[in-house]
Amino acid sequence: MSDDPADVVTDAEMVILAIPHMARESTLRRIAPFLDSGTWLAGVPGFGGLIWTARLVLGPDQRVLGLQRVPYVRKVVSYGEVVWVSGIRPQLFVATVPSAEAPKAAILLQAMLNIPTKPLNHFLDVCLSNSNPIFHPSRLYSLWTRETSDLVWRHRPQFYEEWDEPASRVYLACESDLQAIAASCPTDLSDRQTLLEHYGVKTSSEVTETIRRIAALRDRPVPMREVDGGWTPDLHTYYFTEDIPYGIVIQRALAEIVKVSTPMLDEVISWAQSWMKKTWLDAGGNIAVDALSLPVPQRLGVRDAKDLVEVLR
Repeated sequence: MSDDPADVVTDAEMVILAIPHMARESTLRRIAPFLDSGTWLAGVPGFGGLIWTARLVLGPDQRVLGLQRVPYVRKVVSYGEVVWVSGIRPQLFVATVPSAEAPKAAILLQAMLNIPTKPLNHFLDVCLSNSNPIFHPSRLYSLWTRETSDLVWRHRPQFYEEWDEPASRVYLACESDLQAIAASCPTDLSDRQTLLEHYGVKTSSEVTETIRRIAALRDRPVPMREVDGGWTPDLHTYYFTEDIPYGIVIQRALAEIVKVSTPMLDEVISWAQSWMKKTWLDAGGNIAVDALSLPVPQRLGVRDAKDLVEVLR
């Protein structure tokens, strides 16, 4: 254990990034001098712009693997001291760059984590993950789309146990947009499970009931802070600072490259940027200045669907 990258990164077979998305670029710059291109750089999870951050900082030769979903569900009990692991994923999905090495990476991760791990065909399967990048923003949008950010509620609801039908409809509509992006990519992304497949259900109402019953997600209040008279939204929690800019916004950047419309993603982002005083989409629905400061493929000069696929092959 050390704060010096030279002590822990040099000669490593794998370097696992299990840190906030916003800390990835600065961390990679610190460890870059000690990181060999043959070392696995592992994103846990692999979405949130990890591959584009790695390309920007480390160049095109670095081996990268990314998980489509996190392996554990956790809750902080005492910050920096105690974490409650409330759930373990029954199966993991991993993609790599180069993509041909995914089967090897799956074997390695399964041995390390003792969780069955399936290789994916292409890293875009991870970039288009239908987990946190659209999961949490869908709930926030459905709760507060008709509210202003200075609202005060007497009751602070539970995020998952009080999940409702409007949240499920937004969640499924966002996923429909992700499916449109995937269908426009000239490569096989059929390994991506739909949300209905993931939850083992057939309707949005069944999605609602399933999410409400997930024991590992109990006792997690909606992100709000206490003020005089009740509770107001907390825009500094990771539901806002991670899952919106590094989740749904980066996925929307992919849509611009493959030239597909994403009405639900656009609606959620437009609401979020009005609350967070950002400009991720301009008035014409184009990726704008604040999105271009994030790890999006446009910063690497990726301009069309073919290029998007090939740069991650």
